[in-house]
Amino acid sequence: MARPTHRLDSPAEERRPFLLGIVIPLKSKSTARSWAEVEARLRAMVASLRGQSSADFAAVIVGHERPEFDDTHFPNLSFITLNAPPPPKTADRQDQRRDKIRKNELGMRHLHAQHPITHWFHLDADDLVHKHFVATVSSLAPFDMAVVHSGYAYYPTLNRYRCLDGIDRFCGSTAITSDRWWISPGTPTEYFCGGIDHTRLNELATLRGVSPQIYPGRGVAYTMGHGDNLYRTPSRRARVWLESRLLSRRCDAEFCRSFGLVAGS
Repeated sequence: MARPTHRLDSPAEERRPFLLGIVIPLKSKSTARSWAEVEARLRAMVASLRGQSSADFAAVIVGHERPEFDDTHFPNLSFITLNAPPPPKTADRQDQRRDKIRKNELGMRHLHAQHPITHWFHLDADDLVHKHFVATVSSLAPFDMAVVHSGYAYYPTLNRYRCLDGIDRFCGSTAITSDRWWISPGTPTEYFCGGIDHTRLNELATLRGVSPQIYPGRGVAYTMGHGDNLYRTPSRRARVWLESRLLSRRCDAEFCRSFGLVAGS
């Protein structure tokens, strides 16, 4: 399906109340080093969503297996199952990426069918969002694309964090796009869904003739060093190990409050 190469203006959309659709693809047990750790990181992510100062969002977790997490009294969040074979234990990077895109697509179509979504955000299941994330994104609307440039690296096993500028070069949880970004020209009811390669954000924005808004402040905590990040290499593991110990600081009360963490955990 052809992708748009121009700005897709939609006055009707701009009159709709802001509603952020958050899609959270969850890796399968088949590729998890530790399912317990995957569940722990997911619960922390859910806590950061539960603590949002604005309720103008609808979120869905998409996975092969339903994990243990608390969704009671949280109507903004749902879980759906991808009814397709999970990646094999030997899945390479491309296999895992294709699985992630399928889950993003299913989640987008699920939310689109139930809610008048105006903007989209793909959130990795182990990352955290600042308590004012949704409210801040809402304050930027209307826009075609916004990018989180500044955030934090968070090391849960060490209970430490550090400031991380240029976070969009490393973390996939950094792009927010207008719903019209995903509409094919001439077919307003047809969507192309899936994922945006965060390393190509500027290129994609240029192709569409838009200038990305910059998210003000540090909106995302990129969770690292817990042993179950999606893509790992020996050199990257060594770099994370050094950075987590030499450049970070212990999580303080303000950081914990901002991202829904329990101080001292």
